[in-house]
Amino acid sequence: IAESVLTREASVMLSDEGVNLAVLGDSNRVNSKTVILVKNLPATSPNSRDRADVVGDLVRMFRKAGELGRVVAPPGSTLVLVEFLEAADARRAFAKFAYSPFNGVPLYLEWAPVGLLKPPTRQSAALPKEGDEGSPLDESSTTLHLSNLPLTCSEANIRTLLQEHAPMLRSISLKKGFAFLEFRDHDAAVKARQILLGAELEQRKLVVSFSKPSQKAPAVEASKPAAAAAGV
Repeated sequence: IAESVLTREASVMLSDEGVNLAVLGDSNRVNSKTVILVKNLPATSPNSRDRADVVGDLVRMFRKAGELGRVVAPPGSTLVLVEFLEAADARRAFAKFAYSPFNGVPLYLEWAPVGLLKPPTRQSAALPKEGDEGSPLDESSTTLHLSNLPLTCSEANIRTLLQEHAPMLRSISLKKGFAFLEFRDHDAAVKARQILLGAELEQRKLVVSFSKPSQKAPAVEASKPAAAAAGV
């Protein structure tokens, strides 16, 4: 069952991803309306390229039902946690994909208990919607959203991926599993996207898209001049 899989495999990784395993032992738990346990995925080795492909296929499949929040895939597990931003989208996905064939096996879906996924941090971002990957949202966007990063990813890893284009970066906001890359201008962001599309880190295929305004990390307001602060 889902509980035994989650508690047995990759407990440290799950904790780092914001999974609260303690709720699995609560006999009075209530089902979530937005988080689905996807079970019976094809078994693969934890670090294989096949594993990254399976998770990527699953993400693309569930995106068709609505915008996703977090997707947590324990290494080597046949189970994945999929979070939707809207309850209606989660219900649509559950009805549409339960027992549907996936890579030769039927998917078993179950509602996760409330609290299994801890609330995201303020700067946590949703995965891009289906069709967003590789498509500029407007002609002024200068920020890329890079997801499916390994937990060990560093800024140096990202700069290495960008090769000679790295100097065009203005800033990197790196979180667990994803990052925001801000470039000097839109043209630089477009060129960087072309380099990053299809790139891999630790056998994980990266997902790159132009960042939505709501996804960007909150800007830090510049300090006001001393005279203004004094009321002059």
